[in-house]
Amino acid sequence: MAYRVWLPAVAALLLSSLSPSDAFSHPPAAPRPLALRSGGASCLFMTQGRGGEPPHQQSLAEGSKSSREDTLLISRQPGCGQAAGRGEWSRRAALAAASAAALSWLSPSTVNAFDNRSTPKSSNKPNPGEPAAGVGAGVPKEGGTLAKCGYAPNCFSPYGSKEQDVDHYYAPWSVSKGREEALGDLVRAVEAYPPGQEDIDEGGWEIEKQGDGYLWVVFESGVYGYKDDLEFAIVKEGQVQVRSASRLGYTESGVNSKRINWFADYLAKDPAWKVERIGKSNYPRYFRENLVRYKNPQPQG
Repeated sequence: MAYRVWLPAVAALLLSSLSPSDAFSHPPAAPRPLALRSGGASCLFMTQGRGGEPPHQQSLAEGSKSSREDTLLISRQPGCGQAAGRGEWSRRAALAAASAAALSWLSPSTVNAFDNRSTPKSSNKPNPGEPAAGVGAGVPKEGGTLAKCGYAPNCFSPYGSKEQDVDHYYAPWSVSKGREEALGDLVRAVEAYPPGQEDIDEGGWEIEKQGDGYLWVVFESGVYGYKDDLEFAIVKEGQVQVRSASRLGYTESGVNSKRINWFADYLAKDPAWKVERIGKSNYPRYFRENLVRYKNPQPQG
């Protein structure tokens, strides 16, 4: 679930504190509409940048957390009482960006939603974003891995090692099957995936690329049409790399962990597969910043 910021109110708040000379000179490029993932109460911060970068923001208000936008970014940070001196940007830029985003609501559009969605199509504007560089490229070259994650706690990847990136590194799975048979298992798992499980991916999913030991699946949220990418790459006999990442925003309320864990549980029913679940014990920052909640009791990860 995601919440949309009421941008006219944001614009009014900013306008009230502008001086005449601070108003509309040199406005920034117009961003896409703001949208927030649901979560616990925390500070809102506004900045310019991409969702994968560390947020250095100016304190705005109390409310929900984490934008999934990459131009005008709202996210959660500890220490809510003080404005961040570093990375603070002018009120006129914030006002111009918020106003431009508010105007974009006037253009009709609907969330795309795939045919296998679990909820009716929403009338909200979609927020598809773009896949990270390297997504869709297929099986990495020998010795390589799927794309690394950024700073944000919204991604898991086999890039690097646990020592190098304790928050994002996700170890490859092992399987005692040949490449084609293992890929067949992965495809069947995707085909069995139920949109809406644990209240995620209600907009459904679609296989974007399949073959030669590689599988790329795009998932969509039900209300605001956020798209996430899941990749499987059989890099050598018996080893499967897994990467799941959100395209937009900073936090994502646990969708990537819930998605990976569903596939891990499904494949673990076959003793040929050895997988790792994502849990609080091995990814404490991810669970803390995303305020992850499961509907059903989960095994310890």
